[in-house]
Amino acid sequence: MRRLLTHLLAIGVLASTAFVQGQTATKVAGAKGGATPEEAVAMINKAATAGDFDATFDVLVNEQSRPMRDWMKAQITLGASIVALADALDSAFGKDEASPIKRMTGDPKRSLARSFSNATVVGSPTKIDDETVSIQVKSRTAGPDGKIIGVERTMKAKKTPVGWKLAMDIPPNLDFPQAATIMDQARATIDRTTKRVKDGTVKDRAGAIIEVKKGLPKKPPENVPLPPLLGLPD
Repeated sequence: MRRLLTHLLAIGVLASTAFVQGQTATKVAGAKGGATPEEAVAMINKAATAGDFDATFDVLVNEQSRPMRDWMKAQITLGASIVALADALDSAFGKDEASPIKRMTGDPKRSLARSFSNATVVGSPTKIDDETVSIQVKSRTAGPDGKIIGVERTMKAKKTPVGWKLAMDIPPNLDFPQAATIMDQARATIDRTTKRVKDGTVKDRAGAIIEVKKGLPKKPPENVPLPPLLGLPD
């Protein structure tokens, strides 16, 4: 599943180890697409380069836009809660490099920009039906080692009443809403644990881990795309 998630967003970003406090993910009603498939790619490139998550997801077809936007928002807010808990633990019990609850760092806006760097359409779109074409998109992205590499991938573009929108090549059985729900539940448990650490109810790190694990799924279904949740031992 980790490998699947790494490649899940064909020209997107997985923010499981990054966060932006205050980042909103509201739906923009009636967001326009591109006048052409090429323009749609240019729009998503521009939005991602600017670090605008809303505008980036607005270029996706409706059936993907909201679920993936909510999924990303859940990861970002979960990351912020993990940071708050890690800080509370360090303040209450001192730093512990071996602790599985670590302060997460990173900037998903920057990662988003890297994922769409210089995205362009290669060649001409290939017609699939009256409203859908296949396009080859070339871009530069950060590899597992952080180095920027060139990537070429096939995408679909669909003609909608508001312009051309892009469709990610995602397995249809993946349950993004359920993943967002699980992450929101985990975040709520982490926030309660942070409060209990601060008020002295939780006496040590081991107690904090016990509290946090109460809100984590034992074994989520394979079709629920979750980031690693703290890496806590079973």
